[in-house]
Amino acid sequence: MRWPGGDCEPQTPQSPATPQKPPLSQRVKTYFTQYVPCVGAQWIANTVGDSDHAEAFGYANLAPLVGARFGPVGVVVGAGVSAVYDFQTAVNINRTCTAQVYGVQ
Repeated sequence: MRWPGGDCEPQTPQSPATPQKPPLSQRVKTYFTQYVPCVGAQWIANTVGDSDHAEAFGYANLAPLVGARFGPVGVVVGAGVSAVYDFQTAVNINRTCTAQVYGVQ
C-alpha cells in the first residue's frame, strides 16, 4: 500500500547536527583574549565612563557608609542595596559580553 506522497516505510527523522565544541585550548584563549577584556571595558563604562552610571554606582556603593548613621541595621540595609546593585551590574555585563564574544543570548 502506498501513502499519498510516499511509500509504506516510515521515514526516520534526520537529527540535526550537534555543534562540536572547539578544543579546550581555543576556548581558554577566547575567554582570556576576548571575554575578559570585554568585561573589563564594560565594567569601566558602567562605573566611571557614563556620568549617570557613575553617579548611581557611587551612591549604591556609598550606601553602607551612609547607613552607618542609623546604627548596625542601617549598615546591613546599605550593604544589601550595594550588593543588589553590583549583582545587577555584573549580570548585565555578563549578558552583554557573552552575546558579543560567543553570540549566545
